[in-house]
Amino acid sequence: MPNKHIFSTPMTHLWFLSLLILLTTACSDNETSEVKLTHPVTPAISTTTNNSNEINVVVETINDDTVELAIPPKPLSQTTLQTSPFKILALKAQLEQKFGRNVIDSQLFLPEGFYPLGWSKDGNKIAYASQRLISGASDKPTFDVFIQDLITDKIIWKSSSKKSNNKANNINYGGLNKEKILAELEKNKIQTSTDFSLQHSPIILKKDTVSYKVKVATSKKHSSLKGYEVLLKSSQKGIKKVANEQFKKRHSDEVGSKSQVHILGYLQGANPSRIALLIGVLELGWEGTKTVRYKVIGASLTAGKWH
Repeated sequence: MPNKHIFSTPMTHLWFLSLLILLTTACSDNETSEVKLTHPVTPAISTTTNNSNEINVVVETINDDTVELAIPPKPLSQTTLQTSPFKILALKAQLEQKFGRNVIDSQLFLPEGFYPLGWSKDGNKIAYASQRLISGASDKPTFDVFIQDLITDKIIWKSSSKKSNNKANNINYGGLNKEKILAELEKNKIQTSTDFSLQHSPIILKKDTVSYKVKVATSKKHSSLKGYEVLLKSSQKGIKKVANEQFKKRHSDEVGSKSQVHILGYLQGANPSRIALLIGVLELGWEGTKTVRYKVIGASLTAGKWH
């Protein structure tokens, strides 16, 4: 007697039975086919880290394949600034190229630190910290935070000077008034970040190409400099002066006299037509020491008087 369950089998069971017969027939053929499964490239994921210098890595295993996803750190939040150290801008290669390795590698050279902190949303303001070392017997090493207007080049706000220990990699950040700094950054709508890269000319802006140069004035009686000018040169508009600074008159061997001025490069925020030029001034210090003082100069790539 036939089994009643066979005649009551649902249509899905009959479909799987047909598929099984089809696969069995295919296996008897001489030709074989291979199907390779690939996974799409997964973009890097951004996440917050406790230390801005750390990079988290996520390792994902799919069957026998291992995919390593690098996760870059997010920009510093205003709260993170309270616990994270400032990130020094790497400038040694530029200093050696501009001022000479014999100067930078000398035991008499005192390397100051420049620490970019953030930009305003419109790219017209920049916040940074500068570590100033001893240049004379009466001077004291300091560590200051600045907010600068790149349109007027005026310092909008400066933190109270805090004592530095003269070591670029060992600064006492705990002495800073962090609450006051955070309040000023928020007031000026500045977003802190560690993603700063020093860029170099030529600068391409639409159909225009812009370069920059510094022009120094030398004293006739002494080897020290009298001052300098910073010029922009546009392939479309001509030449424009963006800075003109005159130094205090000093003797060539006097502490504080300047012997070289160079443009180390530029930084740029959200405004593509405005840059922050980083100037390095080589200054004579106490007992023959030398150091590079940093100065930030804002420059518009479009506005102003070009000749």
